[in-house]
Amino acid sequence: MEFNEKLAKHNLVADEDSKIHQKGKDQIKTGAVTLVALAVPVKIYTDIEESQADLRKILGEEAEKYYAKLVEISKK
Repeated sequence: MEFNEKLAKHNLVADEDSKIHQKGKDQIKTGAVTLVALAVPVKIYTDIEESQADLRKILGEEAEKYYAKLVEISKK
């Protein structure tokens, strides 16, 4: 009888460990998906800023006029 009780207790602990392990895996997956979802817009924004900076370097004063017009358009 003692063996069966110990076996039942062991199985109960193993089941709880399995549930905890699965919950941890689920949380890691959720965290990774959230990270990617947040990183993509930041990457796009960074790329746009870099492109605009390159354009400003190339065009100089003409770029400033261009961006001033963009600001004016966006305000309307």
